[in-house]
Amino acid sequence: MAFLVCERDGSEYIYHHRPDRIDDAYFDGEYPIRLPKGSIARLIGRELTWDDEPYRLDEIPADKRKGTVKYYFVSYRGTDRSDLFKNNSKLGHCLIEANNISLDSIVRRIEDERNLKWVTITHLNSLREEEYRMLKGQ
Repeated sequence: MAFLVCERDGSEYIYHHRPDRIDDAYFDGEYPIRLPKGSIARLIGRELTWDDEPYRLDEIPADKRKGTVKYYFVSYRGTDRSDLFKNNSKLGHCLIEANNISLDSIVRRIEDERNLKWVTITHLNSLREEEYRMLKGQ
């Protein structure tokens, strides 16, 4: 997922991961893309300020997308963003509903939703819709 932010000086940026606010700037370990002034308002319909949290640009909802929806069970290993320098790996599992999404996008989604960094997918299993709904408890 991508995140939009407004820095203290009013400059607008888009980050690939959810950035952390460190002192007077945002940081996510990578280089953000600077946006022309007013881009955020055009994208989301309102201005962001330094006082706002990073704004997550969500994927298009499944019912609005074209193509076939796919369902996955994913096992992964990643590092908690709050423990980046302690090198504490965490193992986890999740269910993903995806449409026209790359493996890299699945990794980014797990990183953003679980506040992790350096996620590696260890297992990816395709599910039928009924299996996915059953595991989700729907």
